[in-house]
Amino acid sequence: MSQEENYILIESYIQGDMEASERKAFEERLNTEPELAEQYRVYEETWKSLKSSIQREAHESELKNSLQLASQAYFAKAEDTPVLKPKRPWYLAVAAVVALLVAAVYVFNMGSPQYGDYARYDALSLSLRSDDPDAALRKKAETAFNAGDYTASANYLKQISDKNDSVKALFYLALSYIETGDYQLANTLLTELQNGTSVYKHRATWFRALCYLKQNKMDECKQLLEQIPVEAQDYQQAQDLLEAM
Repeated sequence: MSQEENYILIESYIQGDMEASERKAFEERLNTEPELAEQYRVYEETWKSLKSSIQREAHESELKNSLQLASQAYFAKAEDTPVLKPKRPWYLAVAAVVALLVAAVYVFNMGSPQYGDYARYDALSLSLRSDDPDAALRKKAETAFNAGDYTASANYLKQISDKNDSVKALFYLALSYIETGDYQLANTLLTELQNGTSVYKHRATWFRALCYLKQNKMDECKQLLEQIPVEAQDYQQAQDLLEAM
């Protein structure tokens, strides 16, 4: 399959335009084709960066059109000069165009911290045992979350959380809810973790703050940031965000 065809599939996947069978086939390719996975990673990172900066749907539509035009222009140029090979992969060219758009948007958002600038979390990895009756469900949750399909990961992680008391599943379920805009559900789960004694106690506080940041509720965000202790993993980021506010 050509790189242009891969680009079209990546865009369809991120936009949620695929049928269930197509999504499954694409996710299998992501798990087995390193080059495609890298193309997806670059596209997703640039998309998420812009999405966090551009709040209105009209701006998101402009971004999508810009990416399509950039891709079309790039491949049209490549067809006109078949003897010459591009020095960089096509998706890096698209990423460069997106970077310019990000820079333009940043001019209008200077001084206003954005959720996407601070939301960083590890890939989801759940314990998988051959004798675990929920092994398939756990694998689906991992694949969906790590591919950025947070609606699907929320569904799978909710099923896992209902069956056992896995704090990791609960934490990543809350992250999925933040990404899908289900802020009240996310806040409820994170508050439960924050008030507990698990290893996610302080991380829950940090992501509660980011949940409010994503909603532009700066006072609530600041109150939570000030509660994060110096020994917490996210303490320095919390201090940086407080300073930026």
